[in-house]
Amino acid sequence: MECPRRVRLAPAVLVGLMACASACAPTAAPMPPPAPHAVALAGSAPFASLRLPDHARPHAPGVPDEIPLRGWRFTPDGVTVPLPVRTRNLYFQRPSPGMVLRTGDGTPVPHPAEFRRAPYVWTYDATRLMLNGLTTPPADEAFTFAYPKATERERALNLATSGLTPEDFVRTTVQVGDTARSGLLLPAPARAAWDLTIAPGAHLRFDAGLAEPEVIDAPPSDGATITVAWTPSGGSPVEVWRGVVDAPAFRAVDVDLSAHAGTGQLAIETLPGPSTRFDYVVLADPVVAPPRDTPRRVFVVFIDTLRPDHLGAYGYHRPTSPAIDALAARGVRFTDARTIAPWTLPSARAIVTGKHPERYDHAAVLPELVRDAGFATAMFAGNIYLGANFDMNRGWGRHDIALLPMAEEQLDRALAWLDAQDGRDTLMLLHLMDPHLPYKEPPAYQQRFLSVPRPPALPDDAEGFHRVHVLRARIDDALERQYLRDRYDNNIRYTDDQLARLLDRVRPEDLVIVLSDHGEEFWEHGTFEHGHSLYDELLRVPLIVAGAGLPQGLVLPDRASLLDITPTVLDALGLPVPADADGVSLLPIMRGNANARAALATRPLGVGRPLYGPEQWGVVDGGWKYTTTQGDESVFDLRADAAEQTDVSSARVDVVDTLRARLDVAHDRPIVDAVRLSNAIARIVRDDLTIEVRLPSGIREVWPGADPTDHSRVEIVRAPDGLSVTITFPAPWQGAREVWIEPVAPMPDALSELSVVASCGGATLTPALPTSPTAAPDGARLLTRSWVGGRAFEVGVGRSARPMDGRAAVSGNDAEVSQLLQIMGYQVGDEPDGAE
Repeated sequence: MECPRRVRLAPAVLVGLMACASACAPTAAPMPPPAPHAVALAGSAPFASLRLPDHARPHAPGVPDEIPLRGWRFTPDGVTVPLPVRTRNLYFQRPSPGMVLRTGDGTPVPHPAEFRRAPYVWTYDATRLMLNGLTTPPADEAFTFAYPKATERERALNLATSGLTPEDFVRTTVQVGDTARSGLLLPAPARAAWDLTIAPGAHLRFDAGLAEPEVIDAPPSDGATITVAWTPSGGSPVEVWRGVVDAPAFRAVDVDLSAHAGTGQLAIETLPGPSTRFDYVVLADPVVAPPRDTPRRVFVVFIDTLRPDHLGAYGYHRPTSPAIDALAARGVRFTDARTIAPWTLPSARAIVTGKHPERYDHAAVLPELVRDAGFATAMFAGNIYLGANFDMNRGWGRHDIALLPMAEEQLDRALAWLDAQDGRDTLMLLHLMDPHLPYKEPPAYQQRFLSVPRPPALPDDAEGFHRVHVLRARIDDALERQYLRDRYDNNIRYTDDQLARLLDRVRPEDLVIVLSDHGEEFWEHGTFEHGHSLYDELLRVPLIVAGAGLPQGLVLPDRASLLDITPTVLDALGLPVPADADGVSLLPIMRGNANARAALATRPLGVGRPLYGPEQWGVVDGGWKYTTTQGDESVFDLRADAAEQTDVSSARVDVVDTLRARLDVAHDRPIVDAVRLSNAIARIVRDDLTIEVRLPSGIREVWPGADPTDHSRVEIVRAPDGLSVTITFPAPWQGAREVWIEPVAPMPDALSELSVVASCGGATLTPALPTSPTAAPDGARLLTRSWVGGRAFEVGVGRSARPMDGRAAVSGNDAEVSQLLQIMGYQVGDEPDGAE
């Protein structure tokens, strides 16, 4: 085949001539080779010896559950005392769950959020606890404060109370302010040693600092000393570096070991000052490796809520993305990439593991997988779902989390970190939040694409607005809806202009990946924002890969997934891809491997896990998309109906049957037919709703449906004989929840014997059940929709993912940061005061 000369091809032509384009597209400079003899001390390098203290709390080794308060004083804000714990919350309208202030006799003191009459109440902020209603400071230890979350974290900082082996204790992640650090925790006095070979020209590099105590019941650390010693084989130890850490702020350390090349033992020791109190010394990302003239660099740019069809590279008519478009022109652009869920947390977990998000707790994350190759790693995040409370800081040498930061702030942090990694291999994940509500683009961008006036029902532009504001405004006018699209585009352009600061510094041999976690709906299917459905306006994401020897200007229609990101990065670095990865490397496809493309074409892609509403599961396979929720099934022919406007499930029963069978393969777990039981959302709930379900042929499994927003509760009690189950939806929880009951018998036989008895508020109901489900107006396969004692419930048939050992459902709520989640506009935790 004769390759075309340097002619710019339209995307449609590129698709038609893909084989030629794959073979003949120009390529970027290849990734530099791996560093010789890089040793990651916090990775898999075994310890030759390890000595640790039991604790760094000489004043209270066991960590108190109740912290005596000392140092009260009178200030203009009232009677105050230093807050004795560190909290991850940034808003203080109510206490975090478990926080309690008690008098000396154990009586709890109310907080104003509890709406109780009392002579005085307590409030708090990030650093102080205040008593309002007292005119003089109380005596020391007249009050105690408890916060179990902080006590748990403080115990994890001390070997004797951590419950960990010494090796697992030392290799850890700690939080310092809004930054997490992964590496070695060596509370003074401690010593760790490794037998290794120092390569010619090698340096030992790490960031050194002190982790802050989580329970602050004594004065701070008086500092500690770090020493580094080298003992050559058959020789005597030589101290090669000594330094002091005396504040939480981390500083970079670079120890030149070039004079000590050869085999021997490296030892790092931490020594206390006059006291060992709180000497939690941390060495982040410690590595022994020669500096490199051309280090390997990987940049994963994660732009939250970015639809591909609002980018110029994907055909958008507005100039929203010149920098991203330029990257696509010198890289590979996938036109059929999807996420695995319509919201951030499960998508992000898939990105950094290459595995379904339910496997996250037991999966190695990308920074851990590259650490042994000597990489410095950093993640700069701007969404609370990417923070420590959701375990997304794990493994990152540096992990910064901010609440809704502007892109300029994120780029400032990221570029400053990059400048400090001179000569070291680096992996950076840069998360940019601006296309996500509340649309806070700078004033210079607010008129960039604005074509209509602001809807009067929305808050003022200076305040921003969230999903709840848009829903309350009942925006149904086309011009008002255009206003939101315009603001969205403004924020994309602002993000792109800031991202250009990084892309301008990217070398041809660097690997750069630009992607999003999900899209955004602008009423294509009747509503707005994301997290609620499995339509492609939420699941389609941009995916652009450039550099590291890849073709330039290549457009690929292959169906890619966010599950493929970690395998692709590892493959590009020449590192092994975990054998149990759910994703695949895209490098062979981008380099024109026909077998790899054929394998990808036959891969079913699983989607599901909405944030809001009932469970939804689906699969994209061939040109078809199948989804199921509440017993309803839908099928769309994406080749003829890319906008998913016509459900063809009733006309294509053969396709439905085929795609049902592909769900299990796509999600790597059983998705089964089951009886579906659910309560209805109720504004006022006074009594428990209890339902007994009986299947005389046996019940194989019972499980609650996912509820990521944590706005419901359900209690499940199985009978010892395995033939019945009692399900209780307790008052005062107002949210709806599904419960799935998988019968032993085939579903037609099970329905013929199914019986249900419901009770609430003294009333009892035994609804008559048909022997086969009927299609309700909303499509759900119902057996009954009934009321008892003022509460409604449904019984029907549907499909759900059976729980599997080691696969936890993705939760979108954390009680400690629930206020932050609400401020970001996520609907979480509508439990009443006092609910557990």
